[in-house]
Amino acid sequence: MHRIKPTNKSIIVKAPNKVGLSHRPRYPNVSIGTASHAHSPLLSARYYDKSRQAHPQATFTSVDFEGPVKPAYIFLNYPGLLTKDEEKEIMKFREIYYIRKSKPSQKFNQQSGEFYHYVKDDHIAYRYQQEHVIGKGSFGSVLQCFDHKDRKRVAIKLLNYKPKLHSQIIFELDLLKSLQAGNNESENNIIKFIDSFEFRNFFCIVMELASFDLYTVLKRQHFRGLSGKKLQLVARDTAVALKYMHNKGIIHCDIKPENILFSSIVMDKAKVIDFGCSCYVGKLMFSYIQSRYYRAPEVVFGFEYGTEIDIWSLGCVLCELVTGQPIFPAEDEYELMQMLVAVLGMPPKRMIEKAPRSHHYFDKTTFQPKPHKNSRGKVHEPCSSSITKETRIVDRELVDLVEKCLRWEPKDRLNAEQFLNHPWIKKQFNDDMSIPMSAR
Repeated sequence: MHRIKPTNKSIIVKAPNKVGLSHRPRYPNVSIGTASHAHSPLLSARYYDKSRQAHPQATFTSVDFEGPVKPAYIFLNYPGLLTKDEEKEIMKFREIYYIRKSKPSQKFNQQSGEFYHYVKDDHIAYRYQQEHVIGKGSFGSVLQCFDHKDRKRVAIKLLNYKPKLHSQIIFELDLLKSLQAGNNESENNIIKFIDSFEFRNFFCIVMELASFDLYTVLKRQHFRGLSGKKLQLVARDTAVALKYMHNKGIIHCDIKPENILFSSIVMDKAKVIDFGCSCYVGKLMFSYIQSRYYRAPEVVFGFEYGTEIDIWSLGCVLCELVTGQPIFPAEDEYELMQMLVAVLGMPPKRMIEKAPRSHHYFDKTTFQPKPHKNSRGKVHEPCSSSITKETRIVDRELVDLVEKCLRWEPKDRLNAEQFLNHPWIKKQFNDDMSIPMSAR
């Protein structure tokens, strides 16, 4: 098991092909949070810990042993548990905690494909017992495993360790460690990073195993939205995480329901996950980021961006958590710009004049939006709607909070600290929530 030594040097990665940055499909069967980002190797999963509803303890059979033991112990007592290739491989490991529950096939347990070959109850690095697949994405998969050393369940991301992804993986590993340094994850709401290592040409990231992500919660509720109390909790906890990141000069770059999850099935705390697209302020790695539904206008226009794009995304997420549907479900960026103009009105003339990509969306002479029909033939007329019309939110303080997140100019938006000090965040909701968040 060879560990990767992170570097402190800045790593520049060329911007990926824009084609890979499509929005997520609305009703997928199984996917990973950043599957819409083909350039993000450390993919997030829908961390649904099924084991917390049933089977709270791992199940064992007669071939289990209490580790750690040396490889020689395995050769002596369990010779049938190893493949011929593993008889050589196991000698590289000083401590053995787990292998498998039954005799394996004699072909080496891969690993040649894009994804790690999941085999229930098989081992990873002679320590982790594979329990089930949480999800898959463009560059890897996430498994729920039982750690036989620390006696707890964890989530492991397994990424095909291609040379072209090496520097990007190292960068994210550095960033993850930076976020963990001096971080009490229970206070700063960042998912806990536990360990990283290489195994059979895959890079493995061990993280704490949490519960449902917000998209899964909405789906299980038939996309009816959250209650006011849960909505406030998610908004506050996500803003706490963003404040912590932004104070460290880190931009998340992919805030969306899939990347915010509850830490347990009681849903009393929300945490932010997936830093595969993250970067430092002033050291932008990608010119084109964020999932389309949550993409800030400065990104669409082609401007340089900062922490303000995370606040924009959080505003979009709040709307979706109220209604159960995205506020800007655009098919492409042309429709996205039309939707923004329909709901928010025209952008400042200065933005249109200076934006590198404004000619795609606006007439350079009249500054009016260029006509565009989506696949259903629909055209969104300028200034034809509003945040209140789109969301039907009846709480005026919540409308005010969302409006202050969804402003054209980044400098005009709230920062994370101002978000946390907003009256809607500070006020207490009644347990029964007799006043609805929206008039559905």
